[in-house]
Amino acid sequence: MHIIKEFAIGLALRSGNMLMKEFRALSPEQIRFKDKRELVTNHDIKVNHFLVDKIRRAYPEHSILSEEEGLKKGRGKSTSEYQWVVDPLDGTTNFIMRHTFFTTTIALLKNGDPVIGVIYSPYTRELFVAEKGKGARRNEMRMHVSNEDSL
Repeated sequence: MHIIKEFAIGLALRSGNMLMKEFRALSPEQIRFKDKRELVTNHDIKVNHFLVDKIRRAYPEHSILSEEEGLKKGRGKSTSEYQWVVDPLDGTTNFIMRHTFFTTTIALLKNGDPVIGVIYSPYTRELFVAEKGKGARRNEMRMHVSNEDSL
């Protein structure tokens, strides 16, 4: 699982870097409505293609659920025990408004259960990584549950 986790981290970092290159240069022509209420940018699509292509090349038997394209089944199987779930630009509206709260989100499920989760916030350079049975980390620092009973 370590190799797959490192693969997911690499994808998230590269995707975030792609987004940051375009963050200040977004033009109105690059924005459209995906449906009646949801916006999508050319960058959502470009990063989505990057993610799907890299996953498909590395793990062709895995299925991929993408916010931008829906479900893509793995090659050679009707169902795969592994499914990637990706949102190339989580926070599209923030990205459009040039607010800094947007991320690339990648998860891997095994038989429907999450086993790896990676979230990268390129503006703040925060990388969150979780692995089943191994806890979660923020920029290499182990995260812990708060002892507070209420907020």
